[in-house]
Amino acid sequence: MAPGRFVDSNKPHTSDQRYETSEGDICSWHLEAIHFPGVESLEQVWEALLFHYNNIEIGISERLGHTTVRDDYDAIDGSVYNTRVLSRSDNCIPMESSIVTFSHLFTGEDEGFGGHPCGILALDSVDEDELYPYFPNERVRLDTSGAIVLTANRRSIIGARKATDGEEEDEVVVTLRRAAFLKLYNPQLPVSEATRQELQAGIGRWRDVLMKTIRSYVYTHP
Repeated sequence: MAPGRFVDSNKPHTSDQRYETSEGDICSWHLEAIHFPGVESLEQVWEALLFHYNNIEIGISERLGHTTVRDDYDAIDGSVYNTRVLSRSDNCIPMESSIVTFSHLFTGEDEGFGGHPCGILALDSVDEDELYPYFPNERVRLDTSGAIVLTANRRSIIGARKATDGEEEDEVVVTLRRAAFLKLYNPQLPVSEATRQELQAGIGRWRDVLMKTIRSYVYTHP
């Protein structure tokens, strides 16, 4: 039986699965729905999402302590980016990742979503790149792919007093739904078994950077 059948789609939830391939690569599936109550609007959370990906090297450096640099070597109309990230782990192991992101914010005037605003961001790893090839003998490769969907609704504020007209106070709640797949390739460069296990254990920390960045952005920016 699929455990997801017990999940209330209107409630926050998280699901993780991790396994090792026959080649020694570590793969991780991650599904989650997170609520951001009391925010200004869907657009505010959308800006925070784009802020994360436009400054991903800063988020990784600050929140994971990994020295990270980023190259945006291709972009189309400000909504499609080809990004290459080079990072060093806590053990100074060099890592590399190359992704393509596609993003669009649908307004209430767009057809196809019942007149409701909706933000969609999809990303996928680059398999081969002649301009910037992978160097498995020098860096550990990390692939990321997935999709993020943002929607918004209004709900009554829990514990709020009713107004003089008898109506309850409400607030904007933005829901972020994410499906992500990460693949940490088996290192081809010499690493100790302890370092290998630490790299595998830290794979989940990369995806946590996104949520920390969004929360920091929407709850500290006026």
